[in-house]
Amino acid sequence: MQPKSLLDQWGLPAHPQRGLMAAFALLTMAAIGAATALDTWWMAGIPVVGLVVWVAVADFKILYFLMLACIPISTEVELPGGLATDLFSEPLMWLLTLAGVLWLLRNGSTLDGRFLRHPITLMLLVHLTWMLITAVFSQNLLVSFKFLLAKGWYVVVFYFLAARVLQTERDLKKMVWWFFLPLVFTAITILYRHSFKGFTFESINSVLSPFYRNHVMYACILAAFVPFLWFASFWYKFLSKRWWIIIAGIIILLIGINFAYTRAAYAALVAAIVVNILVRLKAVKFGLLVATLLLGVFIAFAMLTSFAAATQDIAVDAWRIESAEDEEQDLMASA
Repeated sequence: MQPKSLLDQWGLPAHPQRGLMAAFALLTMAAIGAATALDTWWMAGIPVVGLVVWVAVADFKILYFLMLACIPISTEVELPGGLATDLFSEPLMWLLTLAGVLWLLRNGSTLDGRFLRHPITLMLLVHLTWMLITAVFSQNLLVSFKFLLAKGWYVVVFYFLAARVLQTERDLKKMVWWFFLPLVFTAITILYRHSFKGFTFESINSVLSPFYRNHVMYACILAAFVPFLWFASFWYKFLSKRWWIIIAGIIILLIGINFAYTRAAYAALVAAIVVNILVRLKAVKFGLLVATLLLGVFIAFAMLTSFAAATQDIAVDAWRIESAEDEEQDLMASA
């Protein structure tokens, strides 16, 4: 008969991964002790990093949703060499990229070939390949490769991993809620600060720290998420608790967009409404035709006005030269 463990003697259930938990506890105590003895606070965060890495390896879905929640509340931090990063969203993207690459190497044969041959996939791969070529011949290799790496982990995380993580309606609901609650928190915080300054345009950028760099980024992220919330409102029963939370969130984001004073966000919302109507009326082809015609008219008008302006400049310059004295015309022509 095997001797009972201390957990059995105390009547406590034995955890199936108690060895791993014991190792984590020892690592935590060692890190805290080292941080205290050496007066280096960052060493106390080693267990947290280890835990995040373990979660990424065990099930990167949890880490993926955590990364989504960190996007609205992340803050930009300057790095040596003129570089910068967003804490904590970008470090989580790095880890997810590593976990995603390892997963692809191990499970690549299980991927749907149609996804890999999809035109969007091929265009993204061509885009990254061209960026690699241009980065090699860049005059500033550090900045170019940092930009290439940033594009790379965005593509891996928000395209390839998203196709793996967001496969069911339940996954989409998780995505919306994990992103929605922190985003509304930042919007309420900024609106509260802005109210003390009279909601003026001149003061909007001063109340965005530490969440957003400027009012354009703030307004655009709010506007980009409003359609997701509108779609999410149909998931829940009319006038139910979660329905009211979604509707309240939409109202808060619209108020935030209004006082962000960004025309691009206003135009994006109008475009989203028009596209939604066209989709519901099954008139997408008609809408594309009208949009193409309007774009053609705009380009023709822009070219006409540019030509007229250039012609006017030439005429004014000719008159200016001709009106000068004969001995001054050479000098006027070269001016």
